[in-house]
Amino acid sequence: MDTHFCDDTKRRLLEAAGKVISEKGFRHATTREICRLAGANNAAVNYHFGDKLGMYNAVLRCAFYEGLRLYPLDMGLAPDAPAAERLQAFVRSFFHRILSDGRPSWFSLLMAREMLDPTPAIESLVREAITPIWQTLHGIIGEILGVQPENKLVAACASSVIGQCQHYIIARTTLRLIRPDLSLSSDKVEELAEHVTRFSLAALAYCREHPETKSPDKS
Repeated sequence: MDTHFCDDTKRRLLEAAGKVISEKGFRHATTREICRLAGANNAAVNYHFGDKLGMYNAVLRCAFYEGLRLYPLDMGLAPDAPAAERLQAFVRSFFHRILSDGRPSWFSLLMAREMLDPTPAIESLVREAITPIWQTLHGIIGEILGVQPENKLVAACASSVIGQCQHYIIARTTLRLIRPDLSLSSDKVEELAEHVTRFSLAALAYCREHPETKSPDKS
């Protein structure tokens, strides 16, 4: 997590908050415990962030935007690259941002908790950060399907792509038990991204060839 712009106390608070909240959840984590782990005064949270939720908002933003800085959605592709290549770059970016060993060890667990048990912080995160990413994916899928990004089928297909990626985060513990051969380490991210991309492109090709098929969003 890039906290070079923070003073030392604020940086330590953000790191400690990420670790504690990922383990206990936002509602059960206490500012006292976070401050103790950070080696900071109990009043430091209010001083730097206003309150506990303000601190959590800062943790999510710092981690999220640092992930995009390290692994941008286009992964260095030219804007006019074929849509299939841009989809693979999008999926690679997603997996690297969540599973890379270079991220804080608590990041994937924190995001999994936020998806399963959303806090008030999710609203601003979705509005400011996740929605633009969602729109990028819509544009790629719309191009592959040959329809406008606003088409309901695009939204359904985008959800399916994201759902495949999130499965490896939300079900990470279960996967370790039922698929002990499956590694979710950074060196396997490229293999996962390739599989999800190939699977998604095959499904998208079917949808393009069978436009009469109704999406789940249609009555």
